[in-house]
Amino acid sequence: MSSTVEQEATRFFSREEPLPWDDIDSRLTKEFLLDEREKAERGELTPDCRWADCSLCGVCEGDIEMRVEDEVGAR
Repeated sequence: MSSTVEQEATRFFSREEPLPWDDIDSRLTKEFLLDEREKAERGELTPDCRWADCSLCGVCEGDIEMRVEDEVGAR
């Protein structure tokens, strides 16, 4: 039998109900995270915005400029 914690952690959360991480401010919007969940269920990937267009996650808010190195580990 599953524990109460496991049941809560693995159950489906609707778009309307509060989510366990709603109080954590990572600058990712709730709408973006819910859309990402739906994309993941369909097997779709979100391109990395360092190499593709902005995915409108809400983190940058227009005040962050990406600095991308040409080579891994380049300094």
